[in-house]
Amino acid sequence: RSTLFPYTTLFRSLISSYVQHNCSILSEIQFLEFEMQIRDYKVPILKVDEYGKPLQNAEFQVKNSKGDVIRTGVTDKKGIYNIEGLQEGIYTFEETKTPSKCYIQNLETYAFKMTADGKAVDPETGEEISFTIINKSIKFEVKVVDKEENGIAGAKVGLYDPDGNPVLGDNGKQIIITTGTDGSGIFTGIPDGDYIYKQIESAPGYVVDER
Repeated sequence: RSTLFPYTTLFRSLISSYVQHNCSILSEIQFLEFEMQIRDYKVPILKVDEYGKPLQNAEFQVKNSKGDVIRTGVTDKKGIYNIEGLQEGIYTFEETKTPSKCYIQNLETYAFKMTADGKAVDPETGEEISFTIINKSIKFEVKVVDKEENGIAGAKVGLYDPDGNPVLGDNGKQIIITTGTDGSGIFTGIPDGDYIYKQIESAPGYVVDER
């Protein structure tokens, strides 16, 4: 029996040889069974946002110990990309493209060692590891204050492009936030780019400063 790597296949065969001859001695035929098993091991990468939501279409590349790119792939709808068909050795992987322009690229490089029995372990400690890679949403904070610079809750602020056109969300409506108790609000999940924000509705008891 011999075990190879990295694909799962099972082979069995009977090997025999017999030549007829004229004698009274009993001939014995011996059958030998050979089994070759090759396993296909996978190293899953889970891609999520800062809230744990799975992210599809994040792109990764995998390099061997020489720095050669040997695998590329994207995450599926469950946020998973499986690195498959690796032989024993040390590898690294990194994100090459974010799921969309609404996320900040993760620039970290991750390393692991593939063992002969198909486990991904830490190259230094030898402990088995798994990978959950986080993409943070692009976001920025605005704050509405009064003349004494106290935060104003309940004010509405809209987002615009550099030409003054309203920026629309997935629902087809302008992206608008309402300030919280400290007068601040956060625009999040918007594509990378240049924007203008403007207060479009005052909080109760206040008027919008048009200056």
